[in-house]
Amino acid sequence: MNAVTYLEDVALFDSAVAVEAVLTDDQLSAGGLVKVETYIRTKSSAAATRKAAQREREAAAGVRQLNLKCSEEHAVVLKDLAAALAVGDPIEQVIFDRDPALRYAVVMLHQLQSLTGWRKWLARLLGLVKR
Repeated sequence: MNAVTYLEDVALFDSAVAVEAVLTDDQLSAGGLVKVETYIRTKSSAAATRKAAQREREAAAGVRQLNLKCSEEHAVVLKDLAAALAVGDPIEQVIFDRDPALRYAVVMLHQLQSLTGWRKWLARLLGLVKR
């Protein structure tokens, strides 16, 4: 007989046992057996099983956790960005709300990319737009 190391190794439903065939504690004691309480390890704890299920749900939803190291001054920005993304706000809106100069730069970039003709040629000459 092989010793069972993990609870999951026990085949619970391999053979059906009739309820009438199961002996009571008194019957087992009368047969010479001694009642012993024991602990048996499971392959994973309840917390680990719960966390694995949570990770699977988040992966199915496309959510992933990242741990970042940064300076104190950037930590506030990253926390604001993470909070906004968690509730579904667009990333551009969060960045623009924090820095109006960046909003202006992005608007100017879009305008430069939409140039045509001699204006585009001049913007390339000045190094504002790549080919």
